[in-house]
Amino acid sequence: MKTYILGIFNAAAFAAAMVCATAFAKDDASVKYSAKLRVAAEQGEVEAQKDLALAYWDGNGIAEDKHEAVRWARVAADKEHPRAQNLLGLAYLRGEGGVAKDEREAIGWWRKAADQGLSRAQYNLGVAYWNGIGVNEDKSEAVRWHRKAAEQGEANAQVYLGNAYQHGQGVAADQNEAVRWYRKAAEQGNARAQHYVGGAYLQGVGVRKNLREGVRWLRKAAEQGYVEAQADLGAAYLPGQSIIEDPFESYVWFAIARENGNSLAALALSDRLEWLPYLTPDDISAANKEALKRMEKIERRKAKGG
Repeated sequence: MKTYILGIFNAAAFAAAMVCATAFAKDDASVKYSAKLRVAAEQGEVEAQKDLALAYWDGNGIAEDKHEAVRWARVAADKEHPRAQNLLGLAYLRGEGGVAKDEREAIGWWRKAADQGLSRAQYNLGVAYWNGIGVNEDKSEAVRWHRKAAEQGEANAQVYLGNAYQHGQGVAADQNEAVRWYRKAAEQGNARAQHYVGGAYLQGVGVRKNLREGVRWLRKAAEQGYVEAQADLGAAYLPGQSIIEDPFESYVWFAIARENGNSLAALALSDRLEWLPYLTPDDISAANKEALKRMEKIERRKAKGG
């Protein structure tokens, strides 16, 4: 059986994933539209104006209308409401809701909200400085803003901070500190962080090596549909690779990752003959069926929002 290197600590892959998967955050308050909300907003209540903006932005209890969302966000933002300012920044970043795309304007609104202590806006500024969006790229400044957000419990900021310590970007490299921040995000259910914590335990980087603990964290991420974790879980269970070898589990997770487009998993399953010393044809058939079953369960979980 070939050896397959875990992709967990590939810095270039991480950077690409973070840029592609980056979601600039808006306030996550789920406020549904109601007639009372509009009345309160029209009477000048700033919380109602912010809530109405969010309801229009998401179509939460009312038909989605980005123009109305921006209109009400601006009203509340001009009254210094940080969540409205953060939403207005998102609108300018994307050029939605009737405003022209303007990254500098987005930064301006996020800074207003971040200076008031809003963690989502601090995270957004961190992402902007990390990637050079609307500002000059500055990893140190990115780390400063991500730390502010991370210390308030913002999981995505904790992941960025973990990455910064892992690779020594914007801060001195420190693997123990990297794992500490990744773990904070992982404990909040962040799949990317769970993947990295799992890798840290499997490879003994920043923590004492513990294969079972590594697999436990990888499984958490894999069961959320995180493809890289699915492939790495397959590799962790490979025969001859570790004391936790389990050919059936290895095949199942590789099959799931392969169906989700992972090239490592496709390579691992490309030669059926390699598996025959460990699995019978009936075992392989059963593993493929189990993979489909688990994929359906993962999709149902995603559909429920977790």
